[in-house]
Amino acid sequence: TIEVVDYKTGASSFPTSYELENDEQLSMYDLMARQLHPWATTVRLKLHYFQGPKLVTQRKPHQREAFLDYVATLYQEMTTSTLYPPRLNRYCGYCSYRKECPAYQLVFQESAAESVKPDATHVA
Repeated sequence: TIEVVDYKTGASSFPTSYELENDEQLSMYDLMARQLHPWATTVRLKLHYFQGPKLVTQRKPHQREAFLDYVATLYQEMTTSTLYPPRLNRYCGYCSYRKECPAYQLVFQESAAESVKPDATHVA
């Protein structure tokens, strides 16, 4: 059994059982725990509120499959849609897509081109 605990501070309200069952962050924790620890037969997802309850849930196989489909659809939309063109932001350095990202590659290529241009002060 793996238990993933997300400590919460300062909450004035707590999720309903429906919200707990459909929380995307907890679903992502479930996927990652399953990927990192494939031997685990059970993954418990816990929200530990310092000023409130300790809420526990688990994802069923059909919930996990539905969430995987959702993530795959989001990824497809993010990488192919013209509605959301790629643009640089402070998270680019952490992104595993940056090797394929047109915006990141353009800046990378421009930077490389600048570094190989001869400096005008050194030209005879």
